Amino acid sequence: MPEQSQKAETIGESVESLKRSIQRLRAIAIVALVLSASSLYMLYHFTTRDSIEAQHFILVDREGNRRGSFGLALNGDTPLLSMLDKENEPAITLAVWGDGDTPRLIMANGKESMIRLCALERGPAITLYAQDQHPAVEIKVTENAPQFSMEDGSRRIANQQNAEN
Repeated sequence: MPEQSQKAETIGESVESLKRSIQRLRAIAIVALVLSASSLYMLYHFTTRDSIEAQHFILVDREGNRRGSFGLALNGDTPLLSMLDKENEPAITLAVWGDGDTPRLIMANGKESMIRLCALERGPAITLYAQDQHPAVEIKVTENAPQFSMEDGSRRIANQQNAEN
């Protein structure tokens, strides 16, 4: 009989051990279920948003170098989209300056040369800048007439305005 009581005691211990294991597994399963449900909720919540709000975004290449940016200029009112060259200088910049109604596209080769396209209120304009950053050639179309001018540093070489008769 003592042998049977030992077996019963061993079986009882095994049953208790199984009960504890089942309780631990149940607790782990509940925690896993809660974490999974929370993760799915957050994934759904953050990936289906209609917009992301920020004042500045930076585009980096594989090495972590800045290659572009989208944000506001230092004045806080001018939106700028810039693509940067390998020296981190703006190669192309698209902006809306001034009163918010003057879009401009600027293409630059570092600090050496620049092209500016503007949609001004009085008409579109294209300006080609010399290496010294002075306007060298400017073409405008105004309400009155198209205009063309060329400058060489500090002096005007040509200025032509075709007015309708």
